Amino acid sequence: MWRWTNPEKFRYYQADLVKDLFGDWTLITAWGGLGSRRGQARSTSVPSYEDGLARIEEIAKRRRQHGERSAVLFCCWRHSSELEENAGGVTD
Repeated sequence: MWRWTNPEKFRYYQADLVKDLFGDWTLITAWGGLGSRRGQARSTSVPSYEDGLARIEEIAKRRRQHGERSAVLFCCWRHSSELEENAGGVTD
């Protein structure tokens, strides 16, 4: 799961790439106010894992342009060495 926060504006944005019960990849995005129970979420089907990662790269670029800080919270479907190799592109 990837998460971007903007403490000055008390906002967050997060993305998660998961497999659904049918084996299809789904990109789940959520956003809202820090410390608030209100927020919104969107679920989008993606053709493949690689396409999902490309979408997350696009999201990361937009979040950086908005001045938000990023962090990978956890990533359970990848091997830890793969996560370390790819973390630079997505989390910067």
